[in-house]
Amino acid sequence: MCILRILCVLLAGSISIGWAATFDKNRGAKTLSDLDPEQPEQSTDAAVSTKIAKEKEKRFEWNKRTIVGDYERVGKRSPKWDEAVLRALNSFVKMRSYGTNAVPNQIKEIAEPCKEAIAAGCDDVLVRYINTRYVVGGPTKGTKDAASAYFEVATQFHQTKYSDIRKFYAYLRAAQAIKAAASGPTASNTPPEVLSLRRSAAAYLKDALQDKTMPAAEVYDACNDLMETTKLNKPQYERFFLAIEPALLSNWSQESLVQRLRGEFYTHYAWNARGSGFADTVTEEGARLFEERLAIAEAALESAWRLDPTDEWIANDMLIVEKGQGKGRDRMELWFRRAMALNTNNYAACSRKLTYLEPKWYGSPEEVLSFGRECVNSTKWGGRIPWISVQAHSALATYLDEDERKGYWRDPDVWTDLKAGFEKYFSRYPNAERKRYAWYAYQCEQWADFIKQVNLMNPIDYAYFGGKEKFEGMMRRAKEHSAEPKR
Repeated sequence: MCILRILCVLLAGSISIGWAATFDKNRGAKTLSDLDPEQPEQSTDAAVSTKIAKEKEKRFEWNKRTIVGDYERVGKRSPKWDEAVLRALNSFVKMRSYGTNAVPNQIKEIAEPCKEAIAAGCDDVLVRYINTRYVVGGPTKGTKDAASAYFEVATQFHQTKYSDIRKFYAYLRAAQAIKAAASGPTASNTPPEVLSLRRSAAAYLKDALQDKTMPAAEVYDACNDLMETTKLNKPQYERFFLAIEPALLSNWSQESLVQRLRGEFYTHYAWNARGSGFADTVTEEGARLFEERLAIAEAALESAWRLDPTDEWIANDMLIVEKGQGKGRDRMELWFRRAMALNTNNYAACSRKLTYLEPKWYGSPEEVLSFGRECVNSTKWGGRIPWISVQAHSALATYLDEDERKGYWRDPDVWTDLKAGFEKYFSRYPNAERKRYAWYAYQCEQWADFIKQVNLMNPIDYAYFGGKEKFEGMMRRAKEHSAEPKR
């Protein structure tokens, strides 16, 4: 019944099927469903783990030289605080190189030694920067005090002889903090000082990339951090990357991570040219640039794959390129198989395949639902992948108007799929947030399941349900219906 409703919409002319995305006048540019659960996915390939371990060793040596070594060379040192500073810096190096799990108690091992050093009179800017990160709080905290602290540290870095990469991060974090304090990290009204700080950060990164000893993973992280920060500002996003690309090609052209970075940039660069509207809104110039830039992304990612066929994210990224180019289902399936072979918990690959199978791209409602059920029933795929079943129905619901959508959620077949996906997901992550499960149960009018999931929520995220008053109304309605006698 639920498929029939969507087919009726498609046949009525709301969507055309079977044409490449660039030219289909009725196909949207991107899926409307983006329902990632909160659990991270981990690689299941042993060779990948060995490779990552070696890369982390390289990062450790380089970070130690450019953090601890820099402090010993140009920092404001004193016997009064050196011991505390070195404890903090060495822990910070360890965390940056091996990940947060390597320093499980960051308060004790990084924040407290910083506070101890500052209390002893240390005013070294690197120490103050790390103190700001771990004592004041992250740059997305969104408070004026945090923004002020990050800005002060960044401007003081300019006068020092610390490495350009440290100045880059200081200026970028200051930009992020001021942006967050202004009105949120995705707000459109970006303060002028944020744009200025980003420009300074980009300039420092360009200089930092002259250091050919920088590990490729550090190169990727720094460049990707800048790109993600400026993604919503097309002029800065594009100008900054094109300014650093020559150094990337000169110093790291044979590094798969750098080619992957280029592939990711040119993919987004292509969509910027095309726009996010339906194909009939794309200009001739936009279509030309879209095709040209996707071709560059394709070449970069294929180069990255030749250099490192153990990186699942190259395969993941190629799924997006194929969605734009539309060269064929076989090609999509090839990259999907490659992605899943490297990581059987690869949620991103499954999510991107699901989008590819949507009617507005290259598939049908039946294929969307069939793949969603495959993700629940598979004995090979793990992690968050059962959630794809939920995403499948959410994606198809966007093809219906508001009234039709209400009927869609009440379809018993829909709840059967949703519940199967939720139950398998929560069997793996019993402590995960239950609010989405509760929300869908309410939409499907499964009152007992809604109440059960609410009772498992602690605390209740009222904002997710539209506020406390609206949530309480939902509870009253659920209790009234659940108390009705069965017929």
